[in-house]
Amino acid sequence: MRKASIGVSAFLLALWAALFLSACAVKEKGVQEGMRAPERGEAEPALRKWRPHAKQGNATAQYRLGRAYLHGEDAPKDLEKAARWYRRAATQGHAEAQYGLGAMYSEGRGLAKDEEKAAKWVKRAAEQGKAKAMHDLGIMYSLGQGMSRDSNRAAHWYHKAADRGLARSQYNLGALYAKGQGVEQDYEQALTWYRKAAEQGDAGAQYTIGSMFYHGEGVARDYEQAAEWYRWAAEGGSPRGQYSLGLMYEKGRGVERDLVLAYKWLSLSALQGHADAGTERQSLAEAMTPKQVTQGQRLTLRWIVDLKE
Repeated sequence: MRKASIGVSAFLLALWAALFLSACAVKEKGVQEGMRAPERGEAEPALRKWRPHAKQGNATAQYRLGRAYLHGEDAPKDLEKAARWYRRAATQGHAEAQYGLGAMYSEGRGLAKDEEKAAKWVKRAAEQGKAKAMHDLGIMYSLGQGMSRDSNRAAHWYHKAADRGLARSQYNLGALYAKGQGVEQDYEQALTWYRKAAEQGDAGAQYTIGSMFYHGEGVARDYEQAAEWYRWAAEGGSPRGQYSLGLMYEKGRGVERDLVLAYKWLSLSALQGHADAGTERQSLAEAMTPKQVTQGQRLTLRWIVDLKE
């Protein structure tokens, strides 16, 4: 068999990278434009609407005013004023303001970074039922940020957030069950929570389920199931999922062996910086014909173009 050069066209690589990064930037660009600081003449609506009520002690108005200053939405961006108004609302029990103030302490935005104060305000918001605060509190207990590390409390708060439908909390709770941290080890429960997250499109959960089936960890080994879950993760943009699916196609495990598709998925993973994907793709290319490599390149480019569109 005539072997293809392991080097990929510099032009194609540059084009792939440019298109891929452009596609990933579309969402971020939209966010940045949505958070654009207003011109001077646009700054009055929020101030005129919320400041009088905020000064009279209305917690919702104080929160709205703080948010306007924080993001520069209909007000000049001013992190110190944002923190000041968030604090006033938070001390009155406004859950969103408590969570926002905790985030500002955690990130050191508008006030000095203080993990203990961040944990204090996030906990108050979580106790009022804010799901994102519950999730963040779980992380704080897991890592010992602003409080003593406590896997039991982490599991408690992840569970509360997971019950409210937060995919990341469902994934983290699944991980605790898989490791037996803060809860009794239970692979069935781990898989249940991973599935809940995966069904919401969490690529990390999809990849993890694929790995469970691939290695037979807590479930019967099943390469077809592994390939299917890796596919979901890969199509969701997970570089680990793309790499693993590429290997499945290369080795013919759970799918029919297809070097062209293997090349495609390894290329996509490599473009996202996966440490082993580029080397594996080069090794794969040595076993491919030039025609197959070209087909793999075209499939890779097509996927990136479709993502951009």
